[in-house]
Amino acid sequence: MLVRQDGTPVVIDWENSGAGEPRQELLQAAYEFGGDDPAAARAFLAGYRDAGGVLDPLGIDAFALAFVVQANLVALYAERALTGPTPRRGNGALGASTPCCRTC
Repeated sequence: MLVRQDGTPVVIDWENSGAGEPRQELLQAAYEFGGDDPAAARAFLAGYRDAGGVLDPLGIDAFALAFVVQANLVALYAERALTGPTPRRGNGALGASTPCCRTC
């Protein structure tokens, strides 16, 4: 979730919403914001620490959420490429056609 300049919250990552292990959530966010740039990911984590966040030593298990999210995206895109653009998931009240904010 991000907050617009006027203070309005905007959900930007609904498909993965829910309670997750905080360390895994943090590393997934570092991956999303850092992309393929390790320096950007380190800067993201440094900002987290500078703001008072605590990050325990990391092992491969800390990246489990990032692995699962990326694997799920590959499966989704492969299915779309093979069957067309119809999503495999239901389009509920907060489905893809729902605008994310008043400006969408």
